[in-house]
Amino acid sequence: MIDEQHRFGVRDRLNLTRGAPGLDVLVLTATPIPRTLALGLYGDLDVSTLTELPPGRRDIVTELRGEAEALEAVLEETRGGGQAYWVTPLIDESKSSERLFREEEGLFAEWDEPGARTVRLKAAAQEYDSLRKGALSGMSVGILHGRMNPSEKERTMKLFREGKIQVLVATTVVEVGIDNPNASVMVIHNAERFGLSTLHQLRGRVGRGSRPSRCVLVAQPRTEDSRRRVEAVLATQNGFDLAEADLAIRGPGEFFGTSQHGMPPLKIADLSGDRSLLLQARDAVRDWIARDPDLSGPESARLREHLRRHFSEKWHWAMTA
Repeated sequence: MIDEQHRFGVRDRLNLTRGAPGLDVLVLTATPIPRTLALGLYGDLDVSTLTELPPGRRDIVTELRGEAEALEAVLEETRGGGQAYWVTPLIDESKSSERLFREEEGLFAEWDEPGARTVRLKAAAQEYDSLRKGALSGMSVGILHGRMNPSEKERTMKLFREGKIQVLVATTVVEVGIDNPNASVMVIHNAERFGLSTLHQLRGRVGRGSRPSRCVLVAQPRTEDSRRRVEAVLATQNGFDLAEADLAIRGPGEFFGTSQHGMPPLKIADLSGDRSLLLQARDAVRDWIARDPDLSGPESARLREHLRRHFSEKWHWAMTA
């Protein structure tokens, strides 16, 4: 059983199941990555969907606002006894921090598009110092990021859960595994630079208690893809709808490789637009395989030759995957 499946790479998932033929695998995620969604469409995964919210969860108002408005939302909520997250893409303003963020989000292609780099990325370390000395002076502000040692992280999370930290400045380390029902405002800086699964997971850190909850996106999208991601998060709270949008924006990646994004070499079909036709084709293939599992029959000769001609160099990957 693999929880938060979107956080694992292709090779990670293979290593978990390698050497165990016939193993039953259950993967769980609130936001399937494009490759996973496409594998479901192709029939490599059976999909079960839970459509109801867990008990006690609330709907979350998602807004696109400027930084001053985001700060006002935090101040308003904390004055009323609530708590807030203040999320940035970087740990600090170093090149290594930026490179790590790019690798995790997989947004290389659009990073260097015209105008994309004119927006300064926020960093947790600098925001933490600025907020506690400025706009949030006199309040309890904490910081959480991946370079802290485990005991520091656990102590910070404990203080946040106990209400002793009012505003938690953090990176996407809070994306999963954080449950504080009293936290009701999530501010995400440079939201246009995050992938859809990350945005949805971050938003899910609020709306867990009795307080009305808000997710405030602070974004300046400069590319078509970043605009589409921000618009998708504003439009829905449904993880599978966001996964469909992600599939249309980024593509499913390689089915016989490790890339988890990128458009397949289809001349006509559209994986998201032609979903109903694809599902019909998937069912037809399943019927064919049931009749002729090893494609040895005469009616499978053309299909067998097509696979040999187009996929023979990838056959080893297919057999190990």
